[in-house]
Amino acid sequence: MQGEVFKLKKEIVVLREDQVVNDVKHFREVMQEFVRQEGFPIEKLKNNKTRFVAVCKDNGCGWRIHAFLYGDGIAFKIKRLSGSHTCIKSMKGCGRGSDQVYSSSTKEFYVKTYSRKINPVPDESKWPVVDHPVVHPNEEMEKKRGRKLTKRRRESDEKPAKKRSIHCTCSICHQIGHNSRSCRKKTSSTNAGELH
Repeated sequence: MQGEVFKLKKEIVVLREDQVVNDVKHFREVMQEFVRQEGFPIEKLKNNKTRFVAVCKDNGCGWRIHAFLYGDGIAFKIKRLSGSHTCIKSMKGCGRGSDQVYSSSTKEFYVKTYSRKINPVPDESKWPVVDHPVVHPNEEMEKKRGRKLTKRRRESDEKPAKKRSIHCTCSICHQIGHNSRSCRKKTSSTNAGELH
């Protein structure tokens, strides 16, 4: 394999032409870390299993990277890395946030955390006896069954709510308090029509 094998130098990502990275996944992780470290947002023009092309998001900047699948079909090689950034460094958005994996989320951190023995909680029969009085839950605090009240509880000095805020008017007899469906005149006129 020709080219320099990628290695982290003091936890700093340094990219050069002809560098070779293990595989596509590792190359993408290296690029993410590079973007976070440098503080320059990039735009990925090609990002598939065989090629990776990215440019700086600033239109005036000449930074560009080309990488491709190397001869063995697994490794990724940086073919061209043109220039350094000529734009202003921006720490806003540069690969942070949703795509960042915190060290506490990794498998290694989990294994390290739980590598020591964790004592199980003893059975309730083995708990120490406490000399304090038993506290029973308040009945009012218990969750009640059924749907919660939708009406507002009124204060003692408040007037009760009106039964109806809008008065309906009948379109047949034009009286207030009922509508045409429950109008007595309508029912009496239909009954009279049936008798004839």
